[in-house]
Amino acid sequence: MYIGRIREILILSSDHLKVEHVALQCFSFTETLHPSLHLPCLDLTNNEVFLSAAISYHCLPSRLHILWVSSCRILCSVNIQHNCIDSGCTNTGQQPVYQEQTLTSRSRCIVQHKPTPHYILNAYSIHNYDYIRLVTPDTLHKTPLRVTNVAEVQALAVWQMREK
Repeated sequence: MYIGRIREILILSSDHLKVEHVALQCFSFTETLHPSLHLPCLDLTNNEVFLSAAISYHCLPSRLHILWVSSCRILCSVNIQHNCIDSGCTNTGQQPVYQEQTLTSRSRCIVQHKPTPHYILNAYSIHNYDYIRLVTPDTLHKTPLRVTNVAEVQALAVWQMREK
């Protein structure tokens, strides 16, 4: 299984509604979770690989890692965000927020993303969680315990249960 970004969709010339193959630019997992977000990190790869339903891998010289797959082999979509924290992306301004075509008093930041291949996988997504867990390496499944005072939290939980 792979996580990839769709680069190209090939449609049959005889049937414009049938997708034949999809070209994916693949991601690879980094070895550790993100230190502050505790989520798996992904990097775009730089080799090209061709895969078809009838043909195995063929390495092709390229700058991108492209995986050609039959469209029926795509299982789900996942939420991946650019790793702005480590990439040093900056806010360049504000953009007004519209609600139902009406300008509101709110605004949102416009982010200028740095051209880095670093991304973060939303491993806690409710949708497609089972597939996300299957593709994520076992070493990235554990989330560090974020409670700094474990004994105090346990004592509080025991006290609350006794009070009921």
